Amino acid sequence: MKNLISSTLRESIELIVQTELPEGFLVDILLSRGPQSLLEILVDTEQGVCLEDCVRISRALNPILEQDLTLDFPYNLIVSSPGLDRPLSHERQFKRYTDKLVEVKYIDGNKNTGILRKMTPESYYISLTPPKSNKKNINPIDTVIPKEQVSGIYPGISFKENYDRKTND
Repeated sequence: MKNLISSTLRESIELIVQTELPEGFLVDILLSRGPQSLLEILVDTEQGVCLEDCVRISRALNPILEQDLTLDFPYNLIVSSPGLDRPLSHERQFKRYTDKLVEVKYIDGNKNTGILRKMTPESYYISLTPPKSNKKNINPIDTVIPKEQVSGIYPGISFKENYDRKTND
């Protein structure tokens, strides 16, 4: 429901995000109307955001939101990072996830994981993980995926990193 947020309000929110989190950026503004309306402000940085960042932005937003006449109904405000369940959408998010694990969801419903290498206006360049097989040490397959075939690129989750760490006991 992006069209319910005026361009003036969006600009004010972007300014507050830039002021309170100089290295950050506004990813999206989501407004859900209903019995318990919700205004979600999604922010991010190349290093991620912490709870204190979200609290600071929320407090700075309150006076602006209270004065906005287009939000003339009760709502709950949430300021957060996009989270792992939301697709990457902002160019700076793709920069952050370059050379990191991502999950590719295709418009036909299929999924695959791989390492995001780069993004162009037309395509994603991803080193895809081959389908599971009995062979170990299978090399990834460098693939160019046209954007029109993809419904979303999501942050990948790897538990392997935890097992590779050495502990100093």
